Amino acid sequence: MTKQEFLNNFYLQFDKLASQALPGYEPAEISAMATEAQELLVVTYYTGNNSTGKSFEQTEKRIQDLGELVKHAMLTPLPYNPLLNMPNGVFVELPNTLLDNPTDYSDVHWFTVYEEVLTSDKCTPRKYVLEINHNEYVRALDNPYNKPNKNKVWRMRIEGRKHELITDGSYNIQKYVFRYVKKPNPIDLTTNLNDQVSQLSDHIHRELVRKTVEIAVKDIEAYNRMQAEISTNNTYRE
Repeated sequence: MTKQEFLNNFYLQFDKLASQALPGYEPAEISAMATEAQELLVVTYYTGNNSTGKSFEQTEKRIQDLGELVKHAMLTPLPYNPLLNMPNGVFVELPNTLLDNPTDYSDVHWFTVYEEVLTSDKCTPRKYVLEINHNEYVRALDNPYNKPNKNKVWRMRIEGRKHELITDGSYNIQKYVFRYVKKPNPIDLTTNLNDQVSQLSDHIHRELVRKTVEIAVKDIEAYNRMQAEISTNNTYRE
């Protein structure tokens, strides 16, 4: 769907659904609502918190829904820091260009979908990664069956857009290989109206229109409620 087709569909559906006097939404305002709708769709499709209950990669449709946002990266671990790292742990820094350039959405990590490490272990150089939280880390320290081993690396998320990778100490991590869902680019409906409206797969652009209209209608309803409350309060004062 092109940007112009998106605008045409938005105005058509908006006119049908809004029960109150309609504001004259400009393309820039619709762009902001469409960007919000797009991010909400990505989150609900990824988590499965939607009408179907299907999360990312549970079905072929869900794979295709967000497939255009899935990126691949191979990261080199940062040097071990005894003051910051857990024993046998190293950090890798995740992509987030917005921290360096707030207008660059080209590579912003949102959700990890696959990960493994390449190591110095010549017998089994590729090892799978197990995500754990800090409570699980503390509980598993005394459990020899759950600790990192020759085949398994722990991974924890911390501030500073970092993952910490923890081994059993018998090998070094050379590369962290992972795929992730990136933050979608904001939608701009003010220029290049023949371009595609969104990075999301084309077959869900109509759902993106519906979600944008829903946000617009709720915005009007909230404004009308606020105006009614102001009017009521003024009446009481009189």
